[in-house]
Amino acid sequence: MTVPPEYSHSHGDLSAGIVWTPEDEALLKFYRASAKRIQGIVQNTASLTPWREAYMRARLDEIKSIVGQMSERHRIWANRELGKEYRKARTQVGQDLGIAVPPFSDIDRGALQVLVESTLVANVEALNSVVPALEQIFIAARQSIITSEQLQGQIAEGLVQGLLPRDIAKGIRRALQTGKAPDELARTMRPEDLARLDRVAKGQLIEIRCRDGVTRHYNIDYYSKMVAKSSRSMAAAEATLRTAVDTGMDLVQISVHAGACPMCVPIQGQIYSISGQTPGWPLLTPAVRTPLHPWCGHWMLPVSTEILKAEGSYDELQKFSNDPAHAVANITDYEKVASGTSAGVPKAEAIKMSEDFALARKKAA
Repeated sequence: MTVPPEYSHSHGDLSAGIVWTPEDEALLKFYRASAKRIQGIVQNTASLTPWREAYMRARLDEIKSIVGQMSERHRIWANRELGKEYRKARTQVGQDLGIAVPPFSDIDRGALQVLVESTLVANVEALNSVVPALEQIFIAARQSIITSEQLQGQIAEGLVQGLLPRDIAKGIRRALQTGKAPDELARTMRPEDLARLDRVAKGQLIEIRCRDGVTRHYNIDYYSKMVAKSSRSMAAAEATLRTAVDTGMDLVQISVHAGACPMCVPIQGQIYSISGQTPGWPLLTPAVRTPLHPWCGHWMLPVSTEILKAEGSYDELQKFSNDPAHAVANITDYEKVASGTSAGVPKAEAIKMSEDFALARKKAA
């Protein structure tokens, strides 16, 4: 019986093989140092009262230059490291399946180049969110101070609510030093500006709209780790699909592991057709192609119809792969589906089982 590997086990060495390398560590250190420089500029800007327009623009230009250096460093890393990951994954798939993998071809080079370019574009978009986020904070802070200057006589006499310019500047400096905007700034700054200040204070300078439609904010340190891991995973996934096609295989199966996220549970153990030309099997669309999200631990493994039929799991897995109402939360659930003793677990129940398992594992860690 074809059984997708547990997350804790090796998918050959493919899933276990996405490791943190010295090259990744060097990229992380560069990003970390860049983030420290940016935060230093922001804090230095906040120490001056009032915040003059020309000075603010000069500081933003400095930050923009640092962001450009980060993009260039990432480009060098991606061009070198994703090719290594792609080739490693091709070799591993061949070893897993016990087949000879064709030599690296022009088609592989083209697929790899498209992958590298797409990751670079996504990285530039993410890094380019840094300067506008800081600019909004600078403008909001400057406007608050200007308004306070205009009203400071009335504020001092208690005729209107507000803070004096020096108190606003002091509150912003304290926010950047402690990671949290002081409550008294709520009297002067709009809620959305306070939220931005909180994010900047925490170092969450990168804004990304994720596949689930939610906009998330990341600090540069976390983002650099995430982008390195995710880019390597995408390179391995692309290599898996190319190798399957090169060796005449059209079906791929998604791995299974306990504690999967709600986005991934519905596709665990399911089999998809790369081309959509294998009768009876659903098409591998971007919505189900792993990795589905950053830090995704799921993998695709080519499978053959001959082996599925020989093991007696062809009909059961085909039915399961076309059933949107059922899923599997772990390898035991999957084995029951493949053996024909279960149709799977209702999807909502499988998601709840996975969430409970992940929570218990987190508490035990």
